[in-house]
Amino acid sequence: MRTPRFTALVALLTALATFGLFAPAASAQDTSDVYVVHGIPGVTVDVYVNGDLTLEGFEPEAVAGPLTLPAADYQIEIFAAADDAPATSADRDDDAVIDVTPTVPGGANLSVVAHLDADGAPTLGAFVNDVATIDAGQGKVTVRHTAAAPTVDIVAAGAAVDGLTGLSNGEEAVVALPADAYPTGIAAAGTTEALVDAPITIAEGTNLVVYAIGDLAGGSFTLITQSFDGLHSAPAQVDTGNSGLLDPEAATGSASLLIAGLVGLLAVGALGGASFARNR
Repeated sequence: MRTPRFTALVALLTALATFGLFAPAASAQDTSDVYVVHGIPGVTVDVYVNGDLTLEGFEPEAVAGPLTLPAADYQIEIFAAADDAPATSADRDDDAVIDVTPTVPGGANLSVVAHLDADGAPTLGAFVNDVATIDAGQGKVTVRHTAAAPTVDIVAAGAAVDGLTGLSNGEEAVVALPADAYPTGIAAAGTTEALVDAPITIAEGTNLVVYAIGDLAGGSFTLITQSFDGLHSAPAQVDTGNSGLLDPEAATGSASLLIAGLVGLLAVGALGGASFARNR
């Protein structure tokens, strides 16, 4: 049964995934590439953009993108997911939890994720994806801590992985490694015993991005991956995944940055909405 209340931050994030359907043509410098990841368990929403239903029943752990969004203002109305959502917001019998008109900037490569903070409260995170050229024979792994969990280290073969230690909620780390498979895991900071196994396979010229989401103590902890490939020359397509086995060839997922100005606009809009409860 769907809850009648939900997190407006998640709803705003979800709404970003619909902008491309309404966007006029624009030059590259006037657009942003956006990937959207829904990283909060138990929250389903209906999203209306410019009054039209554009995303119905958007589920946790789902990812939308890449989207090319022209710089513009968009009216976004967010409702709790209905069993039979009408085509226009004017036909809804319930009230929108949030109704805002944020501005999408241009000229950015964006990654944004709705997730739980360290205490388990919903929040919005923003990250810049590293799509710089990678040396031959090398790949990169980006680890983003977006789960209700303590500070962690990434460990392998009984030791912490250099450059992937001391990650707290909302933080990320990026390291370059030779293309290979690594039997890594996630451990509490300062320890070497993995709480969660998270083996990774890094392909040459690929930045594999790993999101830890959910609640470790509450049993909803999981991992979502995305990979940016073709980085041995120019950045190419993004193959995305959603899996505990962090192989860039696995499953479905993705995300990108939200620059500070847009984050501010979304946060202001979210705070203007009704109060919302976390649903596990």
